[in-house]
Amino acid sequence: SRMGINGYTPDCYQQEYMLINTEAKYNVSAISETDLAKAERLRLTISLSKKTDNVENGSVTSVEYSQISNLLNYLDDEVLITSGNYGAGNGVTYHIDENASSLVVEIPTSQCDVEDNIYSIGIALGAKTGGNFHDYANYMVTLRTELVYTDNNDQVKAVENSGISDYVVYTNAKVFPTLIPKAS
Repeated sequence: SRMGINGYTPDCYQQEYMLINTEAKYNVSAISETDLAKAERLRLTISLSKKTDNVENGSVTSVEYSQISNLLNYLDDEVLITSGNYGAGNGVTYHIDENASSLVVEIPTSQCDVEDNIYSIGIALGAKTGGNFHDYANYMVTLRTELVYTDNNDQVKAVENSGISDYVVYTNAKVFPTLIPKAS
């Protein structure tokens, strides 16, 4: 899918959300067979950070991303996670963490798409844009992935050394075409 829309075009203001569609690959080949055998679920934790420019004397001196504290104010209600052939009600759980800053999804490992110890996970979510373009135009979407299991004391634990994080930056660019000379 395209990486955003031109914020200066009229259709930008007609779309409230823009689809961020990506796929993650999670390689577990370095985890021991014993630890992999314990894994019951694949846990995905998705968080969103908003770009902030640090400005001094009218010039941008640095950029930082600050984690958003109320995730649901920035995302469409429809978040689609795909891996294998599971469906809602087949042991897949979705919930917002206690700080309302992350979406946590757990998928039974038996239902995941895994080949040669590499899980494939599709992630599609709608980030605010369009009419809210000036406030919500640049995001860092962070995904933390880990394998989890329930121990003998009914405590959910992460499989040792299974956690890893990565991110993608989504930018909805503004292009003011009258400033770009036409090519001859």
